[in-house]
Amino acid sequence: NEDWNDYVVIAKGNHLIHSINGRVTADVTDDDSAHAAKSGVLALQIHVGPPMTVQFKDLKLVELK
Repeated sequence: NEDWNDYVVIAKGNHLIHSINGRVTADVTDDDSAHAAKSGVLALQIHVGPPMTVQFKDLKLVELK
């Protein structure tokens, strides 16, 4: 509460790694290539719940080589 968290998403093809404050929270490989998006919009999503305030700062998008 009342503090910022570091949220990192690494996406290399169909392999996704999500980390919060340096701790890996998800490491998945999506093998459903028939439904995989190859391009699109990058969006930040919040799940349904009670009214809340959510803020984002210092967003950085880096292309991996």
